[in-house]
Amino acid sequence: IVSQVRQAERTARTMVFKLNNSILRKSADGNCGSSYGMSLERILRYSMGAMFFLYLLVTACTFLQLPGPLETALYPGGSGGDGGVLPPPRIEGYGRRTPFPNHVDPSTYETIPHPAAGDAVSVLSVPPFWDPLEFGPRGGVREYLGFGRRLMTPTEARTIGSYAAVPSDDGSGGLADLETIFVAIASYRDFQCRQTVGSVFSRAKYPQRVRVAVIDQYAYDDKNEPVCSKPEHPCSDRPDQVLCKYASQIDFYPMEAKYAVGPVFARHLGNRMYRGEYFVVQSDAHVDYIRDWDESIVS
Repeated sequence: IVSQVRQAERTARTMVFKLNNSILRKSADGNCGSSYGMSLERILRYSMGAMFFLYLLVTACTFLQLPGPLETALYPGGSGGDGGVLPPPRIEGYGRRTPFPNHVDPSTYETIPHPAAGDAVSVLSVPPFWDPLEFGPRGGVREYLGFGRRLMTPTEARTIGSYAAVPSDDGSGGLADLETIFVAIASYRDFQCRQTVGSVFSRAKYPQRVRVAVIDQYAYDDKNEPVCSKPEHPCSDRPDQVLCKYASQIDFYPMEAKYAVGPVFARHLGNRMYRGEYFVVQSDAHVDYIRDWDESIVS
């Protein structure tokens, strides 16, 4: 396209030059009237307008053919190992490739201001929001999903949602992939928290697909206060307890109760513990789940 426009520009310049010489020759012969000057002016205007239009056309075509800023990123180790521009990572089927359960890594915590900063506490160390590197070239996973400006599509949900292998119901003895479920529980000194976590797993039809995160706000100096993360008996004595049996699918964020600022911020912390599950449930800490709740709520 650029080559064609340059050729058209050269042709237009040649035409204007020839017309200009022709008019000058007629003027020297005494045959050039005012109409020739007006014709030359019009020709020059039309020629410059045509070249400007072609310039806009080339600019538009060039930008249309360039990859968008969210579709390309610089990555080290290009061809030859010396770095370069590589296509963005493939995100199709990302959810199925995501390991489950995917835990919150305390070494990745970040510091944020406490909502009610004072003399006692001014900042908190909290889990970062889930944002896989694969979505970086697309502005991050939230930008990919519309950042709240729109509803995510089923295709986008299937892209990011993880799956868990559970025993198949067809009697074949094989496994089936089911969408995972993340349950965020905000607890404030709630003695029923362990019971809630227990019913989440014991009454799920497929507990293998469930991951629970608890924001456990309790008084550190109260020895008689039940702590949600501590089972009633040592796991070595009673490994069948839910907190022991499903320990690999439960994350706790302990928080001193005197620094709590209400349920909204506690649920915010719970959202920070999400790690790519397909479905999300937000729950209180004093809830009894019904039998097969995981299948019923999805269907």
